[in-house]
Amino acid sequence: MFQLFSRLFPYYWKLDADVRHNLWVDSLSAAFFGLLAGAVYPFVSIIAIRLGATDQMIGLLSTAPFFGQMFAIYWGYRSARSVRKVPIIFWSWLISRLLILPLAFTKSPIVFVILVVFHNIIATIAIPAYNGLLKKIYPDRYRGRLMGLVKFLLGLTHVSATYLAGWWIDHLEFKSLFLLAGLAGVISSMIFLSIDEKQRESKVVENQPRAFSIGKIFDIFSRDRAMVWCILGFSIFGFGNLFAYPAYPIYQVKVLKLTSSQIALLSIFNLPVWFLTYPLWGWVHDRTRSMVNIYIGIILYGFTPLIYFFSKSYWMLILASCLQGAAGASQDVGYINQMIKMGGDDVDHYMGIYGTFLGIRGILSPILGSFMISKIGYQGVFLLAALMIFSGLIPMSKVERKMDKIKVNDFTAKS
Repeated sequence: MFQLFSRLFPYYWKLDADVRHNLWVDSLSAAFFGLLAGAVYPFVSIIAIRLGATDQMIGLLSTAPFFGQMFAIYWGYRSARSVRKVPIIFWSWLISRLLILPLAFTKSPIVFVILVVFHNIIATIAIPAYNGLLKKIYPDRYRGRLMGLVKFLLGLTHVSATYLAGWWIDHLEFKSLFLLAGLAGVISSMIFLSIDEKQRESKVVENQPRAFSIGKIFDIFSRDRAMVWCILGFSIFGFGNLFAYPAYPIYQVKVLKLTSSQIALLSIFNLPVWFLTYPLWGWVHDRTRSMVNIYIGIILYGFTPLIYFFSKSYWMLILASCLQGAAGASQDVGYINQMIKMGGDDVDHYMGIYGTFLGIRGILSPILGSFMISKIGYQGVFLLAALMIFSGLIPMSKVERKMDKIKVNDFTAKS
């Protein structure tokens, strides 16, 4: 076992002792969170429906993660002003995961939905801080591969818990399952407190604005044109990607006449491909650069609606599901490291801006996409989504050129 690990991760022994410690803490925390995510997230809509939730309540559940992202710019500011990030992450994770526990006891669909919405909103508080922490605890040279290892373990427990939870809910009941899942989430949060975080230099914190202002977005955009093009690229591509999401399940049921078992099988292919390819994309990042991962992710995502556009059989959708999983992993590695690279000491603000724009398109795009189904049909939605996704490559192609220009200007100013 030890020899196998050494062959798979030969760089491990090149890491400093504190980096190895943080890697194991981060991995173990992620593995416990995977148990919660796999046992709860795929089934919240099903449980809500069984409790009597309306269509509007189910729609609210689907947009809940994006509501939390709307406030990311503020939490990015709070994280930038903090000497240590671990406490922000810990309290966000702990409180949000404790909210899973009362889900086991509620019989009211509206209370159930409200708890899930607040769980998502509070959980997103940690995102800018966690991604900023990755810059501090993992060296640039190995960050992609270390992130890949952590996500691989998270995905492994996530998939295992999902399979077990599906059987559990059908044959037993969800209450004890949600209690155990909430407990796993609390354990994950407690483990994360062991992260060895080097305290930020006080001058870095002092250089951050003392009062929150939405104008920070325009300040960053005015001095960093690469960030402007990057956010524009993510917004166009991301809007197109989410634009087709409402059409996929309806098309599967009403047009292709898929059974529940066939639809479930699509999810079974998606998630394992996501966590199995994550280490690969981490290796690609460390050997090339962040933008390569972003380009790959956009291209793979773009093929998904095209496959649906041409699909006449169920087997083509399995390919689309696999591509979505691989694309998601590549994008995760790419966008996080790209924000770290562009943001530097301002990475918390950069992640906050990214998250806020993600929240905006995450709420608006599916609504518009579902509305357009009746106007241009499924094929029209799929084709328009693919065009928007691939169009995101145009502004993305300008990001590195703008970054190089900024570096030249900075060098000239210092000379």
